[in-house]
Amino acid sequence: MINKINRPTLNEVAQRAGVHVSTASRALNKNTRHMIGNSIVKNIEKIAYELNYKPNRLAQALRTKKSNGIGVIVPDITNTIFSSMILGIEKGLEQEGYVPVTVNMSEKVASSTSQKIDLLQNFGVDGFILATGDQPQIDFEEIVNSGTPIVMLNRSSVNDNLPCILPDDNEGIRKAFQHLWDFDHRNICMISGPRNISTGISRSKAFKKISSELSKSIGKFPIIYASSYNEIEGEKCMMNILENDKSDITGIILGNDRLAIGALGAIKKFGLHCPDDFSLVGFNNMPLTGRIDPPLTTIDINPYDMGYLAANKLLSLLSSGNDELGKKVYHPVKLIIRSSTKKLI
Repeated sequence: MINKINRPTLNEVAQRAGVHVSTASRALNKNTRHMIGNSIVKNIEKIAYELNYKPNRLAQALRTKKSNGIGVIVPDITNTIFSSMILGIEKGLEQEGYVPVTVNMSEKVASSTSQKIDLLQNFGVDGFILATGDQPQIDFEEIVNSGTPIVMLNRSSVNDNLPCILPDDNEGIRKAFQHLWDFDHRNICMISGPRNISTGISRSKAFKKISSELSKSIGKFPIIYASSYNEIEGEKCMMNILENDKSDITGIILGNDRLAIGALGAIKKFGLHCPDDFSLVGFNNMPLTGRIDPPLTTIDINPYDMGYLAANKLLSLLSSGNDELGKKVYHPVKLIIRSSTKKLI
């Protein structure tokens, strides 16, 4: 038989302090304690501590229609880029007493995202930070109209009215391409992310633009689209280049670091070497990219800062309804040069 645990109630705290229960409630709420004398607040806090009183958060949420929870949805929580974003979000939210309620989902299944958004709304979250988008089946506008603000992170959505925190993909691809160009590579390929994900679209578009500007009809600049952002796809796309491409590709820009790691594996399987045979530039700067062989030249997007900025953006919406940072914020990126690139001899 399980013994029921008798938890102290707010009534008990109030009785011990000799005050009305509403006074005890206000004293223990940081938003209303200013209405009560400081000595009374301190006495009530002391009694609550002695009794080990814990507020009933569900009851508070029902009463105030505010849970202090923020729904955070990411496509792959095991990916260190997204886990870094979550840490930044958590740090940003805690300054106003909010906590992230994080859910992992697949970007390939829109119904999964929609179901989890519904679940979090039923839970009563006060807002959303979504690191997944590109899914027209989800009615973001209906969510916003219901009074729940949304901030997109590392993804844009089909609804251009949603505020977004995005890495500056244009500048990142420009830096990667310019680096290879300065190393005398003239036949540069891009292994892009999927065509149906905003980062795949924006980075491949940036590649087309910068290659057109710099090349002046010199060189070849094919794009291969991976079906997913992972090592298996990176290896498969690189094998396609190694087995079929006859255009003397020497430099490769990849849509993210996981694709780059897969491509490195294919190069080794083929008995070739990076950077002697191919120079590779990744995107994101995952922590392990500095420890692989060879260490990967990549674009650092600083995911922790992006998460922190997304949290501040959402807090601004929650506090005033004003999007003080504008609709889209492009977070600066930088080129990290390591040993996977070298000057073409």
